[in-house]
Amino acid sequence: MLDSVLKMASKYLSRDGHIFPRHYTLNLLGVQCSEHLRKRRLEHWNDVYGYKMPALRRAALSEAHVLNLTNEHVTPPISPITILTQSFELVALDLDDMHRNRIYNLSNHCSLLCEQKFHLIIQPTTTTNNNNSDKISGIITIRRATTDNRGLEINLLIGETENSPEIKQTFDLIG
Repeated sequence: MLDSVLKMASKYLSRDGHIFPRHYTLNLLGVQCSEHLRKRRLEHWNDVYGYKMPALRRAALSEAHVLNLTNEHVTPPISPITILTQSFELVALDLDDMHRNRIYNLSNHCSLLCEQKFHLIIQPTTTTNNNNSDKISGIITIRRATTDNRGLEINLLIGETENSPEIKQTFDLIG
């Protein structure tokens, strides 16, 4: 959805125009799909007055859903992982820049195997760091999902170090 907002802004917005909200921040959190949500949003379409409606079930997967998260929704054993990217002004944001690979050094209290709770805060423009802790070096790749036009595929690639092999995790975000 971000790319469609940026395309429309570049096409129709005047130079002194405004976009609200003005800022963009990416947040990731491992979340379990509860049985109640799954039944309400997906399984409902398997029996609508005795009829199966697979086309509407597929359409329900592409719709945006709002969840009020509590601690039981957060996925174990890596709960909670939160990744905050740098906040961008939408008017100045370049869509091509969003699709490039970015290499960051992530620092926080964590283990590479995600055995402990941790939060990663990524702010490449900030030079100060109050945390003196472990460092995770890797590549974050964000691109549009190939199967869902509203989704994102996010790859976290943590490079090989002395004590651990290369770790790769892919997240599919359906907007």
